[in-house]
Amino acid sequence: MATIREFELYRSIASDRLSDLHLGRDSRGEVVAIRMYGSRPGAEPALVESILAAARKVQSIDHPGVVRVLAVSDVSPHFVATSLPRGESLRTVLEEVWPLPPILAARVASEIAAILDHVHEIRDANKRP
Repeated sequence: MATIREFELYRSIASDRLSDLHLGRDSRGEVVAIRMYGSRPGAEPALVESILAAARKVQSIDHPGVVRVLAVSDVSPHFVATSLPRGESLRTVLEEVWPLPPILAARVASEIAAILDHVHEIRDANKRP
C-alpha cells in the first residue's frame, strides 16, 4: 500500500488528462479522496499549479455543503486530499426527480444559496485589510 504524507492510498478509482483519483485513509482512519497531479503525460505545470492554488483557497471553507479540503501539497508529488462526500449528489437527485416538485426545488435553492453565502463571507473576509 502506497502512502503520501499522512494518507494511505488504497486504490485508483478514476483518472483524467491531468490527474489520478485514489481512495485512501487519513491518519484517523477516515476514508478520503486523494487526487494526484503531474503523473499523467501532458499535465501542464501551470494548470496544475492553478488547481492547487484554488484548492488552497477552498481549505478555509468549513460548511457541510462543501467538500472539505484536508491537504494540498506544496512540493512534488502534487496532490489534493479531500473528505469523501456522503449521500447523493445534486446531479443524482435531479436525474431521479425531474422536474422537481416546487417544495423540493425551493429547498434545494435555499441550501445552495446558504452555501454560496457562506463562501462569499469567507472570500470577503479575506479581502479586508
